[in-house]
Amino acid sequence: MTYIKELETKDQITIRLEPNTMYYYDNEAFKLLINRVMDLESHQTEESVTLDKARRSILQLAAAMTKLNENNAIELEAIRAESMQQEISKAYTRVKRLESEKKQIFDGLLDNSIVQQNSGNLDYIDRSIRNQKRVAQWSKDDSIVKSLKQQRTNYVNQKEVFEKAKKERYPRLG
Repeated sequence: MTYIKELETKDQITIRLEPNTMYYYDNEAFKLLINRVMDLESHQTEESVTLDKARRSILQLAAAMTKLNENNAIELEAIRAESMQQEISKAYTRVKRLESEKKQIFDGLLDNSIVQQNSGNLDYIDRSIRNQKRVAQWSKDDSIVKSLKQQRTNYVNQKEVFEKAKKERYPRLG
């Protein structure tokens, strides 16, 4: 009560002590609560502040890490696309080289074909036909002459096919 009297004299604050302005606490429960609070170990507030700073730094870094991961994913996709483009370019170059080799082989076949190598065949077949006609006059059998004429026709047709192929596909060879 001395505190209330001190308020009245010193600060001119009057607190009337009446049943409607008084509150009661169970002294035992309040005493136990106070004792419990007083028995708790105090913690270092500096450590709490450090932990809070660390938490804030982590939250700030999380946004930067997310952006970094997004940029890494974009860069990885770009690298993959570039790698695929390089592989496509290599494959295209290889296809062109193989087509060139195929053309060289075909050119070689045309240039070295049986028809080309046997250009003297037509003269030989014509000579054989003339000789067999003379023989057929005596033997009265012209089947060999007919066979030789068919061979001549086939040979001329084959030669025309090769010549046409050379001119159409490879004009430089014609």
